[in-house]
Amino acid sequence: MKINMLMGGATAATQIEGGDTNNNWYRFSQKNAINDGTSSIRAIDHYRRFKEDIDIMAKLNFEIYRMSIEWSRIEPKPGQINYDALDHYRQELQYLKSKKIKTLVTLHHFSNPLWFEDMGGFTNKLSIKIFKSYCTLIIKELGDLINDYITFNEPNVYVYQSFINGYWPPCKKNYHKAFLVLQNMSKAHKICYELIHANNPQAKVSIANNIRIFDPKNPNSFIDKLGAKVYKGLYNDYTTDLFYYEGENKFYDFVGINYYTRSAISAFRNSDFENVEKNDLNWEIYPKGLRRITRDFYDKYQKEIWITENGICDNDDTKRIKYIKDHLKEIAELDFVTRYYHWSAFDNFEWREGEEMRFGLVHIDYESGKRKIKESGYYYAGLIKVKEL
Repeated sequence: MKINMLMGGATAATQIEGGDTNNNWYRFSQKNAINDGTSSIRAIDHYRRFKEDIDIMAKLNFEIYRMSIEWSRIEPKPGQINYDALDHYRQELQYLKSKKIKTLVTLHHFSNPLWFEDMGGFTNKLSIKIFKSYCTLIIKELGDLINDYITFNEPNVYVYQSFINGYWPPCKKNYHKAFLVLQNMSKAHKICYELIHANNPQAKVSIANNIRIFDPKNPNSFIDKLGAKVYKGLYNDYTTDLFYYEGENKFYDFVGINYYTRSAISAFRNSDFENVEKNDLNWEIYPKGLRRITRDFYDKYQKEIWITENGICDNDDTKRIKYIKDHLKEIAELDFVTRYYHWSAFDNFEWREGEEMRFGLVHIDYESGKRKIKESGYYYAGLIKVKEL
């Protein structure tokens, strides 16, 4: 089976860089809030070792790479610009370019500067103007080296975990604030979409949204079927539509999908199916869902699909090869799926789960910092090289 898409991997700055004390996740980890007691201050030290890591990506035959920029490094205080940090990212982007790896840069991947978090983050109406200024700066200083953009990563997850579930900072359970955040982020996205295109008409811009399959646990139950429909509408469709459209205007050049798992909905509760294979985070492994979602979203939005994240938490690397193979089989021959970014290129700091949950193609010894390509990493590198399953 031929693979007709560009392939590579994805990361997020807060999860790999280390060394930054000015973001909300560092402060959160200082409260001993991370499940395994670790902190984003260590991560995998990518900020200092980025050339080594990019050399590994080149060895893995990456054609494309999705990375994020740490806003808290760029703007440590309101209006104060750290040009050393900008120069660092310029060097990183230049090195990627020298290895012929195309960049997809995420402007916001869950992490906020402390000053922005303390003014209410995206609950504050001033956040739209502030984020616009940040985006303008990135375009001006780094735009010549950036191929394409994600403005926001998984706004649905960000809002759910931070303002509904209360599991992530700022840990506020408030539906009104959740709604405000989505509204303000979507407005900021649309402004940045137009800004980027005004400066680089060739760049492709969108969001990366977490899209999940919601199926009724009992397919014969009216309540379960209704519940699955409601979950899908609120989690998958509402956020995507909010960011993509304003009246007749469209604010997306591709559909960015982060796909991992399926939920069983039982009487409006999120549940699990029995006797299914799961990853180390207890998420169901459901490859068919990737095909179902991509077809559904292509039919609805009529733009090329980029799988901006897809991967497995598999600490022993015993399931990852099959996971990659089974998911790619579902989409390899779909001509409207044009990119696949494996999550993640490296083991990393997995937000509140910390370092113990491993998604990477490359194993990280967190104590020594040593990198070692996993068996699944070599397998994936082979797929990119031959473009055939």
